[in-house]
Amino acid sequence: MKQPPAWLSAFQGLFSEVLRTPLDHSRGTLESRLPSGWRGLEVQARSYRSAEAGVSDYHRQYWFRLLTVLQKDFPVTARLMGLWNFNLWALRYLLEVPPTGHDLGKIRESFAGFLKDQELSLMLVQAAQLDDARAALLMAPDYKPWNGQNEDHAHPERIRLKAAPHWRILQEDWALVVWDAGEKMPQKHERSQVWLIQKDAKGFTYRTLHPFQARLYELLTENPMVEAIGKLEKEAKPEAAQVQKWMALSVQWGLWASE
Repeated sequence: MKQPPAWLSAFQGLFSEVLRTPLDHSRGTLESRLPSGWRGLEVQARSYRSAEAGVSDYHRQYWFRLLTVLQKDFPVTARLMGLWNFNLWALRYLLEVPPTGHDLGKIRESFAGFLKDQELSLMLVQAAQLDDARAALLMAPDYKPWNGQNEDHAHPERIRLKAAPHWRILQEDWALVVWDAGEKMPQKHERSQVWLIQKDAKGFTYRTLHPFQARLYELLTENPMVEAIGKLEKEAKPEAAQVQKWMALSVQWGLWASE
């Protein structure tokens, strides 16, 4: 394999250093402040534009592109924080978790977890989790639903369900799922609500779940069916009819994928 020229590695390192320099926000706006070494790129001036101005434009647009991706994927979080504060948190995140590939859509994958670690309000953390779930579900691949039939019906202890890729379970303490951006703030629930969010042909379907129903579905993603039901009965001692009903609903809703 032909080796790249020696100068290329140095150029790429300096170019990366310039791009990774965060936008300056000290004057109440996001501005490009190039590091002192940017001249090492040897960018040529244009007749109508200085070299520094050209590199600054590129630098600023690079960051604005990343911020726009996160704003698009986290609309509820951005509205609740306010766009300015959201952008500042996004800048901090992108310095800690920089893009590593050509697909900028992947930069959102750790953002909700990052915000959770920042000791922000629970409402903002739950908003980020909701936004993250929606963004992930939009990219869910097609699958074949399990119809409830299985070769191991004679040996139910062997039945292990595989979660379909198009749903998530979330808990909220504020009315985030149904929040209208025209309202000042989401209303706080008297008690936590559990939602099943599913991607469908028109967007999303939202179903409220009994907490033990949600727990059953979570256990089924981690354990063989018999073990999952046994663990739930120890935790909640639900009526057998409820478990059967919840199982039937999960098949009806297509929560399980055929192998």
